[in-house]
Amino acid sequence: METSIASPQAVTPEQLKLSRTFDFNLEALRGFAAILVVWHHVLEHQHWLDPHYIPTGILSFNPPGHLSVVVFFVLSGYVIGRVHPLPLGQADIVPYMKKRLLRIYPIYLVSMALALAVAEETFPPLTILSNLTMTQTQDDLAPVIFHNNPAWSLSFELLFYLLFIPLSFFRLSVPLVALAVALVGIVAGTQEYYHFASAILGFALWLCGVLIARYLQRPAAPSFALMVSMLFLLISLKEFNTLGVLFTKLSVFLAKPYAIEAGAIQIIDLSYLPYCVLFVVLFAGRDFAYRQHFTALLLLLPAVAFYKKLHHPDVFQNRALIIPTCFYISAVLIYFFRKQLEQLSSRLIHRLSSTGAYSYGLYIIHFPIIAIFVRIGWFSGTPFTFFVRFVCYVFLCFSAAYVLEKKFQPWVKQLFLSPKTT
Repeated sequence: METSIASPQAVTPEQLKLSRTFDFNLEALRGFAAILVVWHHVLEHQHWLDPHYIPTGILSFNPPGHLSVVVFFVLSGYVIGRVHPLPLGQADIVPYMKKRLLRIYPIYLVSMALALAVAEETFPPLTILSNLTMTQTQDDLAPVIFHNNPAWSLSFELLFYLLFIPLSFFRLSVPLVALAVALVGIVAGTQEYYHFASAILGFALWLCGVLIARYLQRPAAPSFALMVSMLFLLISLKEFNTLGVLFTKLSVFLAKPYAIEAGAIQIIDLSYLPYCVLFVVLFAGRDFAYRQHFTALLLLLPAVAFYKKLHHPDVFQNRALIIPTCFYISAVLIYFFRKQLEQLSSRLIHRLSSTGAYSYGLYIIHFPIIAIFVRIGWFSGTPFTFFVRFVCYVFLCFSAAYVLEKKFQPWVKQLFLSPKTT
């Protein structure tokens, strides 16, 4: 009886070289996405930063935090695929998981302890245990502790790390597994198995990152202006996602059209996948046939949704569209004038790359910190108090992230990893 195990894929010298190098441009993408998540939660959870004030007008724009998580999944898959170009052997599995756990769990544990400390309510022992062990679910059985809301994605991340073991050990065909997983996730989502579908669809997104690492091996000269253009596109994409509009129109053929927008990871999130793949490819310096055409197409495609929104009767009353509109127009202009803006863009990307070094700490600690602000009722209720609170909040988030990533994490690694395994 034949198995579904693919034949071993030859590992090129380029892959081995990449597996040992540190990519600062990818760190810029990672750091920028983490900042968007922090910004998103300030606007999404009204009254948390300032209990008696909500930003209005142009400042009410809510950036794409959820899209940033989708970017994280694809980026994470790419990094794992790049670091592990060779199939895992039996002797590699324990060191692999040890490294993965030591990377995410110590900082995660600190953030969860802070979340439990600042929460006003008490939680059942099962909820606490599941959140401490990263086995929480999206249902009422073992829900995510809301005071550390981003933790749901870390439990998914741990699941993906585990699923990578049989994928690599048995040398399964990544394209076939990714396609099969995506189809199962879509079917499960349309049948309202949202929790299962979210995990499966998330894994499909993650596998796309592995595919980039495995199959797009041809290097490309970096264009920093193009990277900045993509970052600006990322900010505006939620408002002008033409592919998302297409997904919504196609959902009318389903028995339950609302199902495509349900769950932690939704079917409609697949409309972001071409963009997430493009972002990772460009920042990783990978090339493929017709990459320039693909980039131009995805950059100009939101213009369709942008054009339709301009013809909406209430568009000029919605000031929250001003920021994404400015960023989208800027993304297009930077793309067409990237030669002239290359030097300036290079400085911006290099500045952003430093934030990637503590992006994980920022991502997982910012929500427990904002949960502290909601309990401080005084000095609240005006634009000025909101601004002061925001400045203090950003300072605390970045300071905590720096301490966690640059002080605490190295100490943990030194404690648990021998020099040969670091």
